[in-house]
Amino acid sequence: MLLNGAQALVVGATGGIGRAVTAALVRAGSEVVAAGRDDRRLTELSNSLGIDTVAFDLEAGGWPEGQIPQASGGWNLVVVCAGVGQRAALAAHTDADLDRLFLINTVAPIRVIRDLVPMLADPPGQRRLALIGSIAGILGVPFEAAYAASKSALMVFGDSLRVELYGAAIGVTILNPAVVDTGFFDWRGVPYHRRFPRPLSPDRVAAALIKGVSRDRAEVVVPGWLRLPIALRACAPRAYWRLASRWA
Repeated sequence: MLLNGAQALVVGATGGIGRAVTAALVRAGSEVVAAGRDDRRLTELSNSLGIDTVAFDLEAGGWPEGQIPQASGGWNLVVVCAGVGQRAALAAHTDADLDRLFLINTVAPIRVIRDLVPMLADPPGQRRLALIGSIAGILGVPFEAAYAASKSALMVFGDSLRVELYGAAIGVTILNPAVVDTGFFDWRGVPYHRRFPRPLSPDRVAAALIKGVSRDRAEVVVPGWLRLPIALRACAPRAYWRLASRWA
């Protein structure tokens, strides 16, 4: 996909990955509109990058006054960067915790994509959707079972949508990062405590997504070495689970 001159909408642009993706798209020559719920950060994005912004809270579930952002000629690229986490034993998750995890990580992104697909560029050509999954949604993470399930559901949605939209020449890219150095861990209430893998910078993750989108890739895994445990889990599940139990 050619990003130079593309009309791009980034939803969740005020977070760590979303902010980095927005900046990377601007550097690639895209005409970007940033949507997010933090008014102060939206203003900073507008001032620093010279882009248009729109207030939108995924948790609230709707665009201001029901108005969905539109681009002249339609959107070429829509990136949905949304995610909240919670680290706790499953029994410690309240109904409200589960509802929020699945609303923000799964349901709200699906609603956003549903509403924006009809507003993609026409005629068919440079059109792509990008979703932020997680390595947790593939491999699972102890004490983050609900979060992992919410991301896994989003990834299966993206895989299904890719086939559904193939005939319409609309591509779908899913980014599956490992640990990213953002405010995610502050928001979930428990800091990241492992020595390995080390947290990635949002800029590195954004660069991987931009590269994947520009090459029309279906899936992007960052760091790349994580493809090894993914392949091991698929091809030799017994061996994988023995290792996972040891290193969990």
